[in-house]
Amino acid sequence: MQWKKIDQTILGFYPYLTSEDDCRFAYEYTGGGSGYAAGVINSDVLNFKKSGLKRNVEPEWSYRNEAVNKFAGDLSVIINNTTASPLHITAIPASKIKSDSEYSFRYEDLFTVLKSFRPRTVPVSPIDQITSALSSHTGGTRNPQQIMSNYKWNGFGTEVVDKLVVVDDVLTTGAHFKAYKDFLRQNGFAGQLIGLFWARRT
Repeated sequence: MQWKKIDQTILGFYPYLTSEDDCRFAYEYTGGGSGYAAGVINSDVLNFKKSGLKRNVEPEWSYRNEAVNKFAGDLSVIINNTTASPLHITAIPASKIKSDSEYSFRYEDLFTVLKSFRPRTVPVSPIDQITSALSSHTGGTRNPQQIMSNYKWNGFGTEVVDKLVVVDDVLTTGAHFKAYKDFLRQNGFAGQLIGLFWARRT
C-alpha cells in the first residue's frame, strides 16, 4: 500500500476540503451500500467500525481486532517519527460517546497498537462529543456547523502541541475533518494539522 495526497485531481469530490488541507489516504472504499462484497478494504473498514455491542461476539470481534491491527500497521508506514520530539495524534470523535454501550474504543485500541510500532506517538483527545449521535453512514449529519455544535473542548492538558495528526477511517465529504479543524482553530490551536484517512470513498 502507498499513502497518497488528496490533490487537485480528486479534491473536487470532497466539498469541505480545500487546497490548504494536508490530507492523505491509503485505500479506496466503495460506497453506495456495497458492503463487504465490494472487496478487502470495504471489509476491513466495516470490521473496524463494529459496534461495541459486538465485543463478546465471535468471530466478529476477532475480525474487528484484525482490522485495528492492519490500520495501525498502515499508519506506521506514513508515521515514521525518528526524531526525539513526540508526534501528537488524535482521532475525529466517533458518533457514540464513551459511556454509550455502542462505543467500541476502536481508536484507543488503534493508537495502543500504533505505539508498539512508533513509540514516540502521543495520543491526545482535545475534542469530544457531548452526546451520542447518528453516524454519518446511517443518516447522521454531514453539516460541519451541526457537527461542531455537539463538540466540547478538552484541550491538550500539559502537552505542547505544534503539529497534530488527525486520523479517521473513511473520507466521504470532508465535513468531519472541517468541523474538527475549525473547532481546533476556534479554541486557539494554531499548529500544523495533517489528516490521515485509511480510505477515501469513491
